[in-house]
Amino acid sequence: MKIDFLEINKNITSFFDDFSSNKYIKDNEDLFLVSPEKWISEYQKIIDIFIRKCVEDAHKILINKKYIFFIINDNEKCYALYKNHYDEIFDELDKLLYKEQSLINFFVTQKIKEYSDQEIH
Repeated sequence: MKIDFLEINKNITSFFDDFSSNKYIKDNEDLFLVSPEKWISEYQKIIDIFIRKCVEDAHKILINKKYIFFIINDNEKCYALYKNHYDEIFDELDKLLYKEQSLINFFVTQKIKEYSDQEIH
């Protein structure tokens, strides 16, 4: 089971290598200038899709037939093991998302400040 969760962890690492908030900011800054709401919405949509995929992958582990004998033999122990791995992986994902969201928030705040300063002058 740990190996299956390690696969999800690899997917998380790969996702953030390919789709970090810094990369999103750099690649889509022009869209922010056109529509800040759409820019934020697009970012959130991509993150939401990824989170749903991680949850689906984790649920597939639980219902995977290769664990049926362990579940039948001791379902409480099996579920406790699953829950520990699940909590661990999603706690780490939560920390990563918080860090990424902080960078997005900082960027938005800076842009709003720039626009406000321009309007005053």
